[in-house]
Amino acid sequence: MVFRPKHVISARPNGTQALNGEGSLAWRQGDYARAALLIEEGLALRRELGNRPGIAVALNNLGHVALQQGDPARAALLHEESLALYRELGSKWGIARALHGLGNVALQQGDDARPRVLYEESLALYQELGEMVGICRNLEGLAPWTPDRRRRPRSSSVGRGCWARRTPYVQPSEPLDHRTHSQPMTAR
Repeated sequence: MVFRPKHVISARPNGTQALNGEGSLAWRQGDYARAALLIEEGLALRRELGNRPGIAVALNNLGHVALQQGDPARAALLHEESLALYRELGSKWGIARALHGLGNVALQQGDDARPRVLYEESLALYQELGEMVGICRNLEGLAPWTPDRRRRPRSSSVGRGCWARRTPYVQPSEPLDHRTHSQPMTAR
């Protein structure tokens, strides 16, 4: 577990972003308790600072963590709050991200129709932005509704095509300007 004095993190300009990044890394490594702790700490600081785009990012990331921890009700609430804030901010990237998170929640809850609607709406926004990773994630989410839906998404024709194109791209953890982010980040 990582403990930092609050004043040390908040004194650095990107301290909240560092906490979110470290939390996201813990989430990807499967350490959901640590991820939640770090992202929640960053969220509290972002709320103190009034950093609305950062609050939206943290809420969305906490939604992903809550879903992995087996709490879809909390995940849905976090993604909904994130979506509302992203809509207020006019962030297409954020709206797409939150919609995808809500699609994941609906899919895990066994809803047969809502995930498709959410993934399609998210996909349209990511296509408008030209954000390949988001496009791929939504195509993977939509794979159960393709003709070869009996196969797992990554082994379906949709998933294979997407993964073949995805490798040169890196998922941005949070673009600098959520309103104007429109270019995919490429691997260096």
